[in-house]
Amino acid sequence: MDMDLVYSKWLKLDLVYSKWFKLDLVHSKWFKLDLVYSKWFKLDLVHSKWFKLDLVYSKWFKLDLVYSKWLKLDLVYSKWFKLDLVHSKWFKLDLVYSKWFKLDLVHSKWFKLDLVYSKWLKLDLVHSKWFKLDLVYSKWFKLDLVSSGSNGTWWTQMCGYLLT
Repeated sequence: MDMDLVYSKWLKLDLVYSKWFKLDLVHSKWFKLDLVYSKWFKLDLVHSKWFKLDLVYSKWFKLDLVYSKWLKLDLVYSKWFKLDLVHSKWFKLDLVYSKWFKLDLVHSKWFKLDLVYSKWLKLDLVHSKWFKLDLVYSKWFKLDLVSSGSNGTWWTQMCGYLLT
C-alpha cells in the first residue's frame, strides 16, 4: 500500500497500517502525526517549517518529537556506533549513526525520545532547511512495539520488517 498525504494547517492523523505499505508524508504548517505500524513498511517524511510529530508507541518504544524553526539536526554517520542525544530547550540534535547501533537519549524539557531498537536496523536521515526527514530501513530489522494503557484495557504488539 502506497499513501501520499498532504496536510492542511491544523491536523491530527491517526494511521493504522496493514501488511505491505509505503507512507510518504508532506506536511503543512502545523501538524500532529500519530503512527501505529504493522508488518512491512517504509516511512518517508517531508516536513515544512512548523510541525509537531508525535509517534507514541508501546512499552518498548515511545517517540515524541516537537519541532520548530529553532530545530537543528546534525548528522554524522559511521559503520559501528552508539547514539547519544542531549537536548536543549530549542532542540539541537547531534546524531552519530552506523550500521549496527544502540540509541541512548537524554532529553530536555520539550523533547522526550525513547527508542528501543531491535537487531538489524539502519536509519538514514537527510535534512534540509525546511526539514526533510527520510527514514530508510535496512534489509533485516525488527522493531517491537508493545503498548498498554495504565488500566490494561488495550494491548497492541507491533513488529516492523522491511525487505529490500
